[in-house]
Amino acid sequence: MKCNHDCFNCQFDDCVNDDLSLADYQEDDLLKEVPKSVKMARIRANKYAENHREENRVRSINHYRQNKKKYNNQSKQYAKDNPERIAAAARERYHNNIEYRRQYQRNYRERKKAERVS
Repeated sequence: MKCNHDCFNCQFDDCVNDDLSLADYQEDDLLKEVPKSVKMARIRANKYAENHREENRVRSINHYRQNKKKYNNQSKQYAKDNPERIAAAARERYHNNIEYRRQYQRNYRERKKAERVS
């Protein structure tokens, strides 16, 4: 039988579930009530972003290029500090798109085989 992740009502006497899914890592923020002032600020920000899409895009790209090393270091540090969370996200990505991954692997093998032949 498979674990149902309901540890408080577990049907197994010797169950030790060490495998966390990505949902276990995510906090449930959707249940919190958002104040009206925050909602209005979001609406204004979305309208501004919609009307100034191209200049925001250029500014964002320039900012990233200027701070690329900083962002790469932050990403490496996050991956180093949260290996279980990264692994859970990778597992979920794989299982949600398993047929895409299999087709990608088939195409890769076919391409490599053609390269070896030629």
